[in-house]
Amino acid sequence: MATYTCADLHGQGWAWDAIKDRLAPSDYLYFLGDAIDRGPYGVRIMQEILNRPNTTYIQGNHEQMMLDGMYGEAGAIDLWTYNGGWPTQKVLANMAEEGVESLLQEVNALPFYAEYTNPDGIRIIMTHSGYTFNMDDWYKMIWDRAHYYKEGTIPTNTLIVHGHTPTPSLCRAIGEVIPEGMVWYDSGHKIDIDLGTAFTGKVCLLNLDTLEEEIFYESDSLDAE
Repeated sequence: MATYTCADLHGQGWAWDAIKDRLAPSDYLYFLGDAIDRGPYGVRIMQEILNRPNTTYIQGNHEQMMLDGMYGEAGAIDLWTYNGGWPTQKVLANMAEEGVESLLQEVNALPFYAEYTNPDGIRIIMTHSGYTFNMDDWYKMIWDRAHYYKEGTIPTNTLIVHGHTPTPSLCRAIGEVIPEGMVWYDSGHKIDIDLGTAFTGKVCLLNLDTLEEEIFYESDSLDAE
């Protein structure tokens, strides 16, 4: 049994299938949000992660945009659509009403953060955006990016793992070289695991016990078909 995390699959069925096939049934998974939007398979991915045993699903900003849009918040549909929500809207429109409502209730009940202490005693805090400065502020936990520039406030032996911002965008923002995989920053206290899967054709699976990553590529999935 091992403990893993991934994030920001954004409707890319190949990415979730690669991760799902890699995980043993006994492996624990923390999913850091944004299963939906941009790609066509988001609802399927969301449902499968919700139904997977040994899994904690943390809410992301795209799940929140879905809830706001489906529950009629003013202007929410436009914001959701602008951010890639149309493929998700199309699938939900073709589902039975009771099925949609049940799904929305499940998503609405999702937590905004999780913690895990690995075998080396490292405390790992996970939110979608990486924000951990006020754990009562759920909005910042799914949207905030200002924390990228706040250094020196994270306790020793503590690591923050998040998605939300594709690693190329993060690296440009903080002046780091763009790597192939995840990004360590803030003096080694934070890891961004969002590789921009919908745009880059690659996805990261991070082993929280060893802090080693595996990268899966869409091209490999296509070659296997």
